Amino acid sequence: MSQRYLKSMLVIASVLFFSSAHAQQMVDARTLAQYQKSAEANDMEAQYGMGSFYENGNGVTADLAVAREWYAKSAAQGHLKAQFNLALLHAKGQGGPVNREEALKLMTMAAEKGLAPAQNNLAVMYQDGDGVTKNLKTAFAWFERAANGGSVTAQVNLASMLRTGRGTERDFVKSAQWYIKAAEAGNKDAAERLSRLYAAGQGVPQDMALSEKWKALSMTASPAIANNKTD
Repeated sequence: MSQRYLKSMLVIASVLFFSSAHAQQMVDARTLAQYQKSAEANDMEAQYGMGSFYENGNGVTADLAVAREWYAKSAAQGHLKAQFNLALLHAKGQGGPVNREEALKLMTMAAEKGLAPAQNNLAVMYQDGDGVTKNLKTAFAWFERAANGGSVTAQVNLASMLRTGRGTERDFVKSAQWYIKAAEAGNKDAAERLSRLYAAGQGVPQDMALSEKWKALSMTASPAIANNKTD
């Protein structure tokens, strides 16, 4: 799996996850007005909600520039998910120009406060040298924090780094342990890799029955499941 595909996959998964709370059900005019009133009164959760509504076109016409404005107000007050979503908009140039410096700043703020998706995306930025000097050791450290925080995508990324010895010493046993954790959570890529590991006896005892089991499960697992459980 290419790093470019992986990066795209995790960003998409993260956006869907953090927008879902406000996008699952269309808001009516009354609810929207209540959010608007609270947001204008400087309620950061309402501001985050307004950002999500405008990002997803929920109850309003989608407008990423307006989404940026509401996310920025919420992020300035320390709302971690607003910081994360705003960082993604800056990184992708949605609703305004690309601003990698601001994306890095916001992603770091959310990551340092313990938001697993931000930790995972920050790790990818360091891994790829995207808006920051490439540093695989720093990438590994952030992947590890995100993996321990429940990010399944980060668990797969961490397992890959341990398997290949990028940013850390190669450790097949620890790599397999993270693949198992991610595969048990339903991640397709982890299940596919785990099938190969059992077939080769790499990091786990060779076991063709388990190899076939994980190969079969990989056919129904999700390639980009909601990778965080912070709500």
